[in-house]
Amino acid sequence: MFLNREIRHRPRLAGWMDKRRMHREAKEILEGLHINIPSVRHPIQKLSGGQRQAVAVGRSVAWGRQIVLMDEPAAALGVEQSRLVLELIKTLRDRGLAVMLISHNMQEVLDACSRVVVLRHGAAVADIELADVTTRDLVQLITTGTAA
Repeated sequence: MFLNREIRHRPRLAGWMDKRRMHREAKEILEGLHINIPSVRHPIQKLSGGQRQAVAVGRSVAWGRQIVLMDEPAAALGVEQSRLVLELIKTLRDRGLAVMLISHNMQEVLDACSRVVVLRHGAAVADIELADVTTRDLVQLITTGTAA
């Protein structure tokens, strides 16, 4: 599958797509999110892990979603790809989309989030604004389930 089809493909009543429009809209979405892809006609299989993550996010934006759920989005990525995904998360946040980030990476959470729900043994032990706690408090909640 090619990027332009991945981003703009959705059920169609007429059973056909306007390929030029699909190409143009996919390009606009990727550029609007500052996603650097060689071409929207590029095969997805040839993209890096970070680029694939970005395309998946672009697809959710193209489909008009207001909430983007990201489960360990940078877990299998290199340092540079992880940085790009983090920048994409910030771009989405700044555009007013709700981003739910599930991560074990404290730095990702601290850099991208404004609010944190801490889970311990499957139960929520805290629902807090990051501005209201220190990193030490957050680690305490994660490791013990109680505030310092």
